[in-house]
Amino acid sequence: MHSLLPITMFVVAFASAIVVLTIQLPRLLRVIKKTKKDNLIAAENVGCDNLPGISVVVYTHNSTSGLEKIIPQLMSQKYPEDKYEVIVVNDGANQATESLLLLMESKWTGRLRHTFTPSGTRGISSKNLSLMLGVKSARFPVVLHTTSDVIIPTENWVFNMALPFCKNPNIQIVIGAAILSKGKRSRRRMYFMDTVNYLASALSGKPWRGDGSNLAYTRNIFFENNGFCSLLNLRHGGGDDDAYISQIATAGNTAVCLAKDSIVRISPEDAGAYWLNMLRRRAWAKKQCRPYARRLQIWSSGMLWLSLLASVIAVADNYKDWTIIVLVSALQLVLWITLMLFWGKVSKVMTMDRFMLKVPGALLSQLIRTIYHFRVG
Repeated sequence: MHSLLPITMFVVAFASAIVVLTIQLPRLLRVIKKTKKDNLIAAENVGCDNLPGISVVVYTHNSTSGLEKIIPQLMSQKYPEDKYEVIVVNDGANQATESLLLLMESKWTGRLRHTFTPSGTRGISSKNLSLMLGVKSARFPVVLHTTSDVIIPTENWVFNMALPFCKNPNIQIVIGAAILSKGKRSRRRMYFMDTVNYLASALSGKPWRGDGSNLAYTRNIFFENNGFCSLLNLRHGGGDDDAYISQIATAGNTAVCLAKDSIVRISPEDAGAYWLNMLRRRAWAKKQCRPYARRLQIWSSGMLWLSLLASVIAVADNYKDWTIIVLVSALQLVLWITLMLFWGKVSKVMTMDRFMLKVPGALLSQLIRTIYHFRVG
């Protein structure tokens, strides 16, 4: 009499695979379609008669080399000069940074300003305090956040991020994409997959995170929600993206911008330190966020592991039964090839380095990383 275990395990593996595909494919498709749509609009040079005034707030921590790169990129943006300004907020000013900013301000008088928080601020998040100062000093109704670690894609970045505010008066938040372009490839892939996940959630009507390297919102919604006051005690900074967006974003007031010209690259001076700080910050801030996305990631990754383990058990229990071996192999091939193709397509349309062959390992590690983010803070 043949054991029922292999058949049972195959059914479990099959059901788990269906759950994974049901969760992941629609989300990935939304990102693909949105990226293509935004690129098409950008290619058609669709204008707007009522562009909002925008204050770009650049956060820096005494990064003179970063400022030397990003400020000229920002000052060359194709946006009406009477509706555009750049504000640098320096977290802990030193003489070199101050001298550089004064020199730049003399070159772009009236369009570039700066402020700073004193070094040694204790007991509160100096980053969030810096950003609050930047938002308060902004002259225009929309604030677009970035950092001195960022590489601006083109001279149309600001315009693309402003367009959703122009098209829909109900929009108060625009979430842009940021891709880590420096550091270990495995870390860049993880960052990209996390980015796709929160973008997919926003496109599904459940925004819960943004990235402070590419994030815009109105000053009205900022002050209506008391700014970062409730988040000044976050131990590792943050709040400008994860926890804060989770507090104020809704399906009705949030848009996503994925045009190629709107996707920024993060190129930190010290990639290793940036990565470790980002992990600590997100682990802490994630506890302040809505549980929806975390639960969805754990569920999807858990089902992926369950499908794989059930397949292994099915074959191991009756390794001489070629029917089971063929069925299990076919199931896993279909599952993984489908996921690899869809993730490969997402990476292509978002101009990320292709990593199809690395998708299995990256997806399987998501469960461990998600649990780690939840437990560590």
